[in-house]
Amino acid sequence: MSALVDEEIKSIIESCYRRAKELLQRNLAALHKLAKRLLEVEVLEGEQLDALLKDSLVLPKAPQPV
Repeated sequence: MSALVDEEIKSIIESCYRRAKELLQRNLAALHKLAKRLLEVEVLEGEQLDALLKDSLVLPKAPQPV
């Protein structure tokens, strides 16, 4: 039984990892833009972050059941 639980947990973690990696890859330009700006100013407020990323952020697909 514990092997089944371990396998399911591993599957969930791998699925989440793949999704996170895909989101980062799709938003690599936005990530670099954000990193560059943070090197300049160190801190951004929410509105500043929204303004910086509004045109370059690729939003994720609808959440998939786990």
